[in-house]
Amino acid sequence: MATPESQAFTQCYPTLVECIQNSPNDVAVQLKHYPILAPQDTQYLKNSTHDDGDKARRILDSVDSQLKINKVAFHQFLAALKKSGSFTTNTVKELEETFKRISPPTSVSVPDSNDLSIANLQSNTGVTDAQLDNELVTRNLQVLARCFGNFRAYLDILELTDGNQATVVAAAREEDNDGAMREALKLWIKRNPGAATYRALVNILLQLGKGDEARKVCFHVVREIAKIITN
Repeated sequence: MATPESQAFTQCYPTLVECIQNSPNDVAVQLKHYPILAPQDTQYLKNSTHDDGDKARRILDSVDSQLKINKVAFHQFLAALKKSGSFTTNTVKELEETFKRISPPTSVSVPDSNDLSIANLQSNTGVTDAQLDNELVTRNLQVLARCFGNFRAYLDILELTDGNQATVVAAAREEDNDGAMREALKLWIKRNPGAATYRALVNILLQLGKGDEARKVCFHVVREIAKIITN
C-alpha cells in the first residue's frame, strides 16, 4: 500500500515538473545534501543537451525511487525545494497541504526535514564540504571501521562481488567485525577509484537509515582525517 508521502508526491507530480523545470540545477544543488540523486543522475543533470523539462523529470524519478525505499526521502526533498529559491514557494505549500490532507491524524506532523541529511550532520559535527569530498584515506581504515555496526549490513549496498564478500567474511573469522569492515571499505575503494569519498560513504549510511554511524564517520573525518590531510 502506498504511503501518504508517495500518494502526495504522485498527486503533485505535474505541478512539481512545472516548478522544477524553471531551475533544475538549483534543485539539484540542494539535493546533494541528501542521499537521493545517484551519480548517473548528477551526470545527466550536468549535460547541457538535456532540456530543463527532462532534467526535472529525472530529478523526480530519483525522488520516486528513494520513496519506495524510505519515506524520509519525501521530507528531504521538501527541504531541498525550500532551499532552492522563491520559485518553489507555492509548490512546496501545495505538496505540504496535500500530504497533510492524505495523512491519517496520527501522522499529520511532518518530521524535521533536516533529519538524516548531510546538512544536519555538518551542523552537528562541524565537518566541512571540503573534508567530505576527500577520498577515503586507506592507511586510516582500521580506525574508520570502528564507526560501523555489523559488517553484514553493508555488503550489498557497497556492491561487493561474491568474491569480495567472501574475503570480508574471512577477515571477520580471522580478526573481528572491525577487520571485516576494514576489508569491505578497502574493496569498495578499489571498485570505485576516484569516487570513494567520505560524502559518498555518508550518503550510503543515510540511505540505510544509519544516522548514528553517519555521525561517527563525520566526527572521524573532523578529528582524524583533517590531521592527515594537513600533514
